[in-house]
Amino acid sequence: MKDFSLIICLWGAIFSEFWRRENNRLAFEWNVLKFENEQINLPDYERNKEKMREKLKTASELIRFLYTWQRFFKIFLSYTVLLFMVCIICLEIALVFPNDDVLGVIFGDGGSTVINIIIIMIMNWIYTFIAVSFTKWENYRTKTEYDDALIIKLFIFEFVNSYGSLFYMAFFRTIEYENGLFNLGKEYQDKCDNDN
Repeated sequence: MKDFSLIICLWGAIFSEFWRRENNRLAFEWNVLKFENEQINLPDYERNKEKMREKLKTASELIRFLYTWQRFFKIFLSYTVLLFMVCIICLEIALVFPNDDVLGVIFGDGGSTVINIIIIMIMNWIYTFIAVSFTKWENYRTKTEYDDALIIKLFIFEFVNSYGSLFYMAFFRTIEYENGLFNLGKEYQDKCDNDN
């Protein structure tokens, strides 16, 4: 096991170094080394900048205004909504996959799975709309900044939404059936033994 860990560590270090070199080579070859520095401003950013220019006297005041507490407040608010949506997903997972025999018999594992799939799709659609709206509201200057912020929000939410039920079933769900799963005997239970 120690040899495998050592090989993985070495492979990770070597791979990341070769990837960095290949990335720089391709960026030079395609002439995109300074791509992010040469991007044009987004139209929404320009409109907001013009509105603020009318209110503020100097360019330095404008820059300070666009990148100060209001931007950080908007980012904080959008990540607070993200955390709230993640909590809703955790609650949904705990409710859809019941821990007692009565609801387990009524819904069954198949019913719970179908309900969970439908909720995952609906929540992905809702949160994508919310994330796009909040990212536009945060008013990023370039398309790269906008895309980076949107990708982080969507990745965090969709990871929890898509894989949360698997983590729940693997590590937290503990249902013990009297006659075992499908009446196969007490040793066949629908739970993981995490004590080992």
